[in-house]
Amino acid sequence: MKFGVPSVWIFGLLLGAIIMFAGWYGSARLRGSGKRNYLINLVFKAAAGIALILALGEPYLQSVSESSNAVVLLDVSDSLDLDKAAEALAKLRSVLPTATTLEILPFAKRSSEQPLISDLDPSFSKIKADNAALDIGASNLEAGLRSARSYDDSNVFLISDGWQTAGDVEKALPYLRSRLYPLLPEVTSGSSQEFIVSKLYAPLVAPAQRSVDIRVSVKNATAYPQRGNLQLKHGEKILLERNIEVRAGREDLFVLPSDPSEEGIKEITATLTPELRDFPRSSRTVFLSGEEREKVLLVSGAADDARFLPELLNSQLYQLKSVLMDSGSRALPELSDYSVVIFNNAALSQLPPDITGRVEKYIKQGGGFVMIGGNRSFGLGGFKDTAIEDVLPVKLAPPQTVKKRLNIAVELILDKSRSMASGSKLEFAKEAGREVIRNLKDDDYVGVIGFDSAPFEVIKLGQLGEIRESAMERVGRLFPTGKTNLLPAIDEARRRLEAVDAGRKHMIILTDGQLPDGGPYYVELVKQLRLVGITVSTVMLGGESDLGLLRSMGEVGGGAYYETDDPQSLPRIFLNDIKVSSGERTLKEQQEYQVRSGPSGISSTTIASFPPVRGYVQTGAKDGAELELLAYGGEKAEPLLASWKYGAGRSIAFTSDANGRWSNSWAGWPSFQRFWGDLVDSARPQSGEKSSSIKFDLRYFVERGKLVLDLSVFSEEAGGDIAAVLKLPNGSDRALDMTRLSRGHFRAELADALAGRYEFRANSGHGKTTPVGFYIAPEEFGERRGQGFNLPLLNDLAYRTGGKVNPAASDIKGVTYRKSEKRDVSGWFYALAIMLLLLEIVRREILSRLPRLTHAALRPGMLRTSSEQ
Repeated sequence: MKFGVPSVWIFGLLLGAIIMFAGWYGSARLRGSGKRNYLINLVFKAAAGIALILALGEPYLQSVSESSNAVVLLDVSDSLDLDKAAEALAKLRSVLPTATTLEILPFAKRSSEQPLISDLDPSFSKIKADNAALDIGASNLEAGLRSARSYDDSNVFLISDGWQTAGDVEKALPYLRSRLYPLLPEVTSGSSQEFIVSKLYAPLVAPAQRSVDIRVSVKNATAYPQRGNLQLKHGEKILLERNIEVRAGREDLFVLPSDPSEEGIKEITATLTPELRDFPRSSRTVFLSGEEREKVLLVSGAADDARFLPELLNSQLYQLKSVLMDSGSRALPELSDYSVVIFNNAALSQLPPDITGRVEKYIKQGGGFVMIGGNRSFGLGGFKDTAIEDVLPVKLAPPQTVKKRLNIAVELILDKSRSMASGSKLEFAKEAGREVIRNLKDDDYVGVIGFDSAPFEVIKLGQLGEIRESAMERVGRLFPTGKTNLLPAIDEARRRLEAVDAGRKHMIILTDGQLPDGGPYYVELVKQLRLVGITVSTVMLGGESDLGLLRSMGEVGGGAYYETDDPQSLPRIFLNDIKVSSGERTLKEQQEYQVRSGPSGISSTTIASFPPVRGYVQTGAKDGAELELLAYGGEKAEPLLASWKYGAGRSIAFTSDANGRWSNSWAGWPSFQRFWGDLVDSARPQSGEKSSSIKFDLRYFVERGKLVLDLSVFSEEAGGDIAAVLKLPNGSDRALDMTRLSRGHFRAELADALAGRYEFRANSGHGKTTPVGFYIAPEEFGERRGQGFNLPLLNDLAYRTGGKVNPAASDIKGVTYRKSEKRDVSGWFYALAIMLLLLEIVRREILSRLPRLTHAALRPGMLRTSSEQ
């Protein structure tokens, strides 16, 4: 056993002697057993005192272990050039056996508590990055040598430039019981000439998805032109890698745009690798914070509603989260995480039970809200008389069922010419016919006529209650052949329709080819059909037909005109065309509604003209709302786009859909994406609302060893207090005391600053700064690169410890590395002192009184016995 304070034995014995002498002197007046007990108790106390003194002397047990591991003291301070350190590690590999394991002890201002176990090929840059918490802004050889004092009679390799900015190496040398072998790269004579990256600048913040200029200056302070490779990286992306030449005495500037896709705090590094090895590689680092794209939540009632919007908004400057509510789950993420929330034809029954209150609170606190129409939206979706109706700029109308059922007679006239064989056109046309047969009522009539050069009546017009099953089978008998001749088929269909008694008579004509006999008389024929109560719709499949003729026939015929390149869409087109309204007054559908500017003008988009829509949900404008677009049907106009400010947020209502059912003319409109981008932009929180990012400027510098932060805030909230947090190079967070110097101007100081990377974030009221990063170079704390190596000191350390600078393999071959470990046993002595004191108390208070207590207990018995006698 050894003691950290060797002289503790003297104090312990002295204390014991004093206690014993005092006890002997005090016991002179005692006699008999009293004196004996007194002296025994005194011995216990003296022993306890000695044990306590020995515990204070730092007692320890020492064990020595032997291994073939190589011990390396590695300077990770910033004054040691990366390339030079890598060269020194390479020299270490050349003198050690291949299988040697390294025990690396990193140090800078402080030393690592635990060695890093590594193979013979460690990465200096990684070790340095992992040990930034050691404060790489200073070099402390004393701390490094103290961390190696547990290695007895060992060879310790030292990789350092030898320049000290903290500590005193002389204080550590007496404790070092190993030989030092400093490892140096090829050392060139010092020179004041430089070929370096002299400056690197980037702004603190880059707007979302936008580039900013990065400026790099390369300085040649030599008397000759110099060449080298300049690399500039933004995050993991290389912005520039170019061989450059800088003339003597010049400083050249390079300007490059940042990577606009980078978000968050990213490192920008400029590295110059000179062509001549006389000059070390130089680099500089700054940090650029790319503003994160604002988040938008899109909630769609079904997959069909999400056909267009996710793709349109994903290509905008947003982080879009698209949620479908047709999966059975009614859960939605926290709304406050998003700048804009969009309900896209989603019914109240599909959403969380508490959604109405959540939406109202979200908008009041500054969120943006957009509701898009459809058959499950507004009044049709159950939002009438809820908090969501309160936040909308329109009044909702409840669905009302109305008896409006008239039977219908439909003749399907299908082109079965030879061209319909390609792409399964005729097969999908037959499937469209089956869909009509399935969905019409029993009292409706249906007939199917195929035509090529002549009409072929596949299904004679009859009531479906009687012919439905046979009609489903007979429609499959169509097969493609012949040429195209439509006129006889129309005449046959007219005769059949005129012969039945139905509330509505309708004809659907499908063709994929140009009519060889097309002309004005087709339009006149359709007009005559209207006179006898027969409406006509036309469907063009493919791109060969005469668009003008078929469109005119559909418009004059009182039906509709459809065009599609996709045969699979025919069933849906046929069903939509024959649909008869069965009761929802708030659902407005017809051939076309013209879209025009409303009385408030258009504020949510810069677009001035719009395509027509085929339908919308009926609503009414509220007082104070901006009625931006109207849908005109005949003489009546109703809201299509309305907006207003609600609380600190904004609410927008678009009563048509975005899935192409009513907005099919919009889906192919060149400005479709721009319209929805404008709408989301208009709903976004404005400056000072919700939790928006506030504009600011941050200056930082080191003054007498303190890091000073100077913050200017350009916001309406600038008059209030600022709460700021600084992330330090060691990874910990430090709350800053921001002193307000004037309105919008704040200052803070950090006394125990370190060199390395910092991250700053602050908030004020409803605003917050974009988190930014910056780098404090070790030079600010005294570390200087390019000074070379302190050869006198390194040679002296090697000489005084019995080592050698740059040893050969023969100098260290066969040496065993011994490491001693200390085990603190002061706790044993503390426990012994307490135990002795407790024993003294037990003996004094209990055992010494036991005879008297026993005697007192026996005495009454003895008295009773005597009296009886």
